[in-house]
Amino acid sequence: MAKKIIQTGNSAAVTLPSEFLKVLNIKVGDPVEVTVNYVKGEIVFRFPSARQLPLAVERNGRDRRSLAFLKEQK
Repeated sequence: MAKKIIQTGNSAAVTLPSEFLKVLNIKVGDPVEVTVNYVKGEIVFRFPSARQLPLAVERNGRDRRSLAFLKEQK
């Protein structure tokens, strides 16, 4: 998923798609842990309050909404 950095007041931000928030059951104001790897140029966001994506919900053993969202992000 490619995103742009946007200006928000005197800061910068990267937005999250609303479907991402819905699938992980996170909302504005939830805590986020940020890890920065300066060597690799990576920033990793971890949402401790996020729910784990279900592994088996329907007869075929898949949660269609979660899998559809994850496929779209590749």
